[in-house]
Amino acid sequence: MKLARAVRGAVALSLVLGLVPLGTAQAARNKPPRIKKAEMKDKDGDGLGDRIVLTYNERINHKLDTRRFPFRVDGYKILKVNGARKSLKLTIVLKESDTAPVKPAFVKYSRTKKQPVRDLKKKQAAKQLLNRNIIGLAATPPPPPEEGEFSLSVAKSGDGLGTVSDNQSKINCGTSCGASYPEGTSVTLTASPDAATQAKFAGWTGACTGTTTTCTVTMDADKSVTAGFSKAGTFLLTVSKGGTGTGTVTSTSAPTQPAQINCGTTCSASYPKDAKVTLTATADQANQSNFAGFSGGGCGLSSTCEVTMTQAQNVTATFNKIGNFLLTITKAGSGTGLVTSTSSPAQTDQINCGSKCTASYPAATQVTLTATPDQGMTFAGWSNGGCTGTTPTCQVTVNAANGVTATFNSPTTWQLTVEKSGSGTGSVAATSNPSQATQVNCGPTCQVNYPNNATVTLTATADIDSDFFGWSGGGCSGSELTCNVLMSENKTVTATFTPKLVGTTRTLTFSATNGTGLCSPPPEDGDGICNGTYGNGAIVSIVAEAAEGMDPLSAVWTGCDVTPLPLAPCVVTMTGDKTVTVTFSEGSLLELSVSGGRSIQ
Repeated sequence: MKLARAVRGAVALSLVLGLVPLGTAQAARNKPPRIKKAEMKDKDGDGLGDRIVLTYNERINHKLDTRRFPFRVDGYKILKVNGARKSLKLTIVLKESDTAPVKPAFVKYSRTKKQPVRDLKKKQAAKQLLNRNIIGLAATPPPPPEEGEFSLSVAKSGDGLGTVSDNQSKINCGTSCGASYPEGTSVTLTASPDAATQAKFAGWTGACTGTTTTCTVTMDADKSVTAGFSKAGTFLLTVSKGGTGTGTVTSTSAPTQPAQINCGTTCSASYPKDAKVTLTATADQANQSNFAGFSGGGCGLSSTCEVTMTQAQNVTATFNKIGNFLLTITKAGSGTGLVTSTSSPAQTDQINCGSKCTASYPAATQVTLTATPDQGMTFAGWSNGGCTGTTPTCQVTVNAANGVTATFNSPTTWQLTVEKSGSGTGSVAATSNPSQATQVNCGPTCQVNYPNNATVTLTATADIDSDFFGWSGGGCSGSELTCNVLMSENKTVTATFTPKLVGTTRTLTFSATNGTGLCSPPPEDGDGICNGTYGNGAIVSIVAEAAEGMDPLSAVWTGCDVTPLPLAPCVVTMTGDKTVTVTFSEGSLLELSVSGGRSIQ
């Protein structure tokens, strides 16, 4: 009795984890059928997967009692399994979770060891368990954006494993594959291929492009990004379809392999390094479509294209309603910029390259292209497709599929400008890596050119009567005396200096040669005449008298705010420690007393 319960428990657990084939002939062979393809379907069109369709390479007979053994797959509850006898396909109908709906980006399957089990019915022979764990890689849709925010959705493609995360700690795909961000936020996505399976990152599509593992997206609209991962030792080829028409793209390869593109349904496949993959585009003539051309992967306007798999590749096939033609923009050069389009007659589908570098136009459409270099960049000119010259606009008449190249260049140096503000005084000096002879020294030199990507270290030095308040602009902030500036564009940095706080004491040091002096007001402490301390900002007037036999008109002052006229007092404002001297010399018969109102004799 205990043994029977143990057997039934093992069966129940196995059924929870997999699907049980009941074909007697198959059990005799002891070879479970292989799954050729697994797809997530969205029959009700609500954006959430509601069934998994498994396609086998041989006929099957599946049965699963979902009432007795209900279980879930990544937030979904299995309602029923549709598999007719001797069918090649098995459909698993899912119930979307009411509490935590998920949107699988794609479906994978893995096969574990074959485990012989005994069926619940005593008289049936032992059956072979096919344990296939269906893994729905969940892509949780982002929450609805609030006012002033835009949503970013991330999906994963390919037959390799990996994760995608962002620098805002909102996306970890894996589990969270979307988030909302305030308008203007720069979001950096990082793709991390699964090291355990030696997967490779195949590249970005959507709002991100290229094969580097990081990509920065500026949130000025709702955007979506797809990250591709491929198996170890292979490169992923991804086909996308665009345009106003419909069609399919299929592939063959040398060396041959069973997994090929049929897009249609299968739009990506992995191929060995240096494999030759031939893509064939077939327009849907029943829908009055024609093939307008390939872009990416070295492909052009021909309906067939051979792609050499030296790296992950992304190819777009454009199908248009008959009479439409594809215009493609390519950007070249060391700089960056934007190419946009308008057309006559007008239409909503326009180029914004940027992110959207192709658009489809009816025959004879006049398309005006406008090139706008990014800040600090220059537009070097047009080429191909009938566009030439360096003016920022070019007009193209679309009578066939066409391609235009816009070249942007970056300068070799950038200008750093230092400005000073505030009622205090001080200076700003610079050093740079790589070093150069001419540096900012502001003071006299407040504008200097530095090489692209040079690092410039600015150092602020306040005058004795001032304090350094802080930095602003050019990536500098805070009140530290130094700031590092990366010269990736023209930049302006402001250093603010303020007077020392009221209440600070200042020291006046006075000396007279061949004479004496008297200060008004006298110092707060010290000798009571001139030498001593004053409050910050105090205005002190110093009257000097020549010694007997000295010429009173020969007074030579140092340290006064303004050099006084003969016989006039010296005035200093105590915004810092001050030193004042006066020197009289002999050589005149005149006698002068600045006290008692006596006249000159």
